[in-house]
Amino acid sequence: MANSVNSNDFLMSSKSSSSRKQKVSTSSPSCLKIPSCERSRSAAIDVFILIAVIAACGFLLFPTIKCMSLKLVELIEAAFYLFKEEIVRTPMIYASIGLGFSCAAIATWILLLCTNRKCRNPNCRGLRKAAEFDIQLETEECVKNSNTLVKD
Repeated sequence: MANSVNSNDFLMSSKSSSSRKQKVSTSSPSCLKIPSCERSRSAAIDVFILIAVIAACGFLLFPTIKCMSLKLVELIEAAFYLFKEEIVRTPMIYASIGLGFSCAAIATWILLLCTNRKCRNPNCRGLRKAAEFDIQLETEECVKNSNTLVKD
């Protein structure tokens, strides 16, 4: 009698598993179906309008950008010509100004290098990977002692 109950359970479980397989197999083709887009015509019109607007902006902006770039080139040429004439007249003044700026830049760079060190070790990199150094390894006893202090 126990065997007949077990065989009925086995038949029921095999029927339910086969029905699950059928549901899975019937649901998988429906997942592959792509629903048709009802508004595909208006989407195509929107894309066409977008392309037309971009083309119109290109036709309107191209002459303006071309004119501005030509004027900018003329302005830069005039500035270089004036700068060249000024340097040719008094080269020592501009050389000393350039040398002064170079020395100031080097001094600032050295100052920043010296003040960024965290210790006196010349090979110290200033803890560039500080997150790695923030992690501290503690023994189990130390953790237990700190928990008892926190609870008090």
